[in-house]
Amino acid sequence: MIKAGEGTMRLADFGQQMRKYRKNHGLTQEQLADIFNVQTKHISFLENGHRNPSPELQKKLEDMII
Repeated sequence: MIKAGEGTMRLADFGQQMRKYRKNHGLTQEQLADIFNVQTKHISFLENGHRNPSPELQKKLEDMII
């Protein structure tokens, strides 16, 4: 579980929201990775719920998707 706003969100739910945002805005994983200065595989791991975002990246993502 990760903190998301005032509550908690499962990693898989966070990843699904991230993927939904990315696709709704016509972005590829590579483009999103470039925006956040991370590797493309890191975006894939996040979207699939296999990795926790760093606190800094989590905040940036929350600002975008939540």
